[in-house]
Amino acid sequence: FTLSSHHPFLVPDKWKGRFPKGTQEIHESLGYADMALRRFFERAARSPWYRNTLFVITGDHTFLYNAHPAWYMNAAGRFAVPILFFRPDGSLNGRDHAVAQHLDILPSILDITGFQGEVNTFGRSLFKRDREPYAVQYLNGQYQWISADRLLFFDGERATGLYAYRTDTLFHQDLTAAEPDTVTRLRERLEAVIQRHAWALDRNALLPPAPDGQP
Repeated sequence: FTLSSHHPFLVPDKWKGRFPKGTQEIHESLGYADMALRRFFERAARSPWYRNTLFVITGDHTFLYNAHPAWYMNAAGRFAVPILFFRPDGSLNGRDHAVAQHLDILPSILDITGFQGEVNTFGRSLFKRDREPYAVQYLNGQYQWISADRLLFFDGERATGLYAYRTDTLFHQDLTAAEPDTVTRLRERLEAVIQRHAWALDRNALLPPAPDGQP
């Protein structure tokens, strides 16, 4: 199921006034979302399917406000949300700070559940280390490629910036001239993703063909 903490951050009437309003307008709705998740898991834990279920929890982007740390105000931090994989048996304990994206959720689920068939996806399993982590977004007319320690901006024709986003959180130092090889490598990878997506979209081939007789 889904929960929303987007503007205008509405809380159902029966729950208004039950959660701290905090210092930002989003805080009350976060209290409601936290309560809803807790009640969901309390009920799910009593269900026969609970112990055989993989739960995935994530958000789509951060919430920007004036008091936010600088890290979350840059182009990488705006999408710095957790992806939580939970198994009731505790087998997925741990934390991984590697770059990931929502495209990685599907292959991760298929991997951890033992799927052996073809996987047609731009993402990777987060439970393997056989591919270099990356993330791609499109924001305000710019593509951005995020690697382990660099963020490349690309306007569709040329690279418009390269930053060490983990340390230069305010993007003061453009590394385009200083690291031309990095720019070329990341730009070519980004262009390949854009080209592959456009090719598949044009041919209605983002998904593999369905078996005969199935829609």
